[in-house]
Amino acid sequence: MTTPDNGPPPAAGVGSSADMQADIEADREAQQLNTERIGQAFSALEEGRRDAARELMEQVLDDGRVSAGGAAYVWAILQELGDAERAKMIRDGTVGTLRKVIADHPDNPIALLDAALVLVEFGEEEDGIAALERTAQLKRDDLRPVLPLISLLLQRKDPERLLQIWEPTLAALAGDDFRAGVAALMRGLGHFGYPDHARQLAERQRPRWSAAHVAMLDGLVANLDDSGDDTQDLGSLIDEFDRFSAYYDENLEAIGNRGPQLIGRMIEQLGWAPDASREILDAGCGTGLCAPYLRPFAKLLHGCDLSVGMLEKSKARNIFDLLTRTDLGNPATYPQASFTAVICADVLVYFGDLEPVLRNFAAIMRPGGWLILTVEDAAGQGQARGWERRPSGRYRHDPHYVVQALASAGFSEPECEIRDTLRYEFRTPVAGYCVAAHVVPASSQH
Repeated sequence: MTTPDNGPPPAAGVGSSADMQADIEADREAQQLNTERIGQAFSALEEGRRDAARELMEQVLDDGRVSAGGAAYVWAILQELGDAERAKMIRDGTVGTLRKVIADHPDNPIALLDAALVLVEFGEEEDGIAALERTAQLKRDDLRPVLPLISLLLQRKDPERLLQIWEPTLAALAGDDFRAGVAALMRGLGHFGYPDHARQLAERQRPRWSAAHVAMLDGLVANLDDSGDDTQDLGSLIDEFDRFSAYYDENLEAIGNRGPQLIGRMIEQLGWAPDASREILDAGCGTGLCAPYLRPFAKLLHGCDLSVGMLEKSKARNIFDLLTRTDLGNPATYPQASFTAVICADVLVYFGDLEPVLRNFAAIMRPGGWLILTVEDAAGQGQARGWERRPSGRYRHDPHYVVQALASAGFSEPECEIRDTLRYEFRTPVAGYCVAAHVVPASSQH
């Protein structure tokens, strides 16, 4: 199985440069095809289609052109299929190659980072951590090598070592990158149960925060114990998503975001016909990740979001009929239209009390229209009020509270529910709750 080993170039005179370029391009295309097959195999396993997953793996193995990262996924799938012998061969071969890369290129941060991340996927955490630490020393002004260390070291209950590695990186950063780094580290410390370390970090770094941005730091501190009110700093939220829009899709892929897939599954369960008959609002559309799941059902597909950067990304997809800037908490900013369906995926995590925004949805929907939404599932830990704010700044909601809020806002009991992993946070699964309900006619409400 092909994996990058940064070996020596071919000897002079072996083939023309045009032939070499053609071979490189063919390998790249084959790797991309095999990456798609691996993704399809994972989906087949989730759906219980083991024979289909096995057939896809045979195609991948017969070709053999897979990146090191792809090899880690092949290993995981083969283990799930019970093919321990070939799984071990792939693991041993890839891990050996990666260790050679690290030994041969100790001062190459790109090679070290790529090798470290794949070693971690194969469970070789000690080697991966050492390579990430070395990369951080070589690239002080780069967050990429230090971000994975949050989960790796905090799962080992070693916040002191994490801070020793991180703070020189923070010292080398400035502006948005500096603030993003502090936010990521504080959220990680809070997530893994080290809020005091996060507060101490905030105070050490506070002198570097300008008056224009210190409210963001104060919000990060408040999130550590769910203190303060539930009002989001709208300006900071807009700035964050505008910056985030450039790499939003890649980040969500990296954390295994499944919000759009849950929406697609819910639509399938509801039995909607793909007859382009519905007026659909994608509320908080972001970069448009849900749009491909919605387009076959929409006569009108209208996306709205608070972030101009996100809306520009959605526009580039050329899937929406209309796009508008909307604050879901402010009914005056809503589209002047009436919809037969509202979709709200991975958006209500930025609201504590859901009832006001649900009422806003009901006000622009026709009687009988469908609302499909996702939230992070608090699984009975949403406190008496039904929700809690996490160190990430996002909210988790108790499903019982969601049902009550829907009823209060004029919606039916849930017609369908899905509970599944919504995404991963610091390499740990985040439980999700996807629900579909319809607008109850005013004459039927009590």
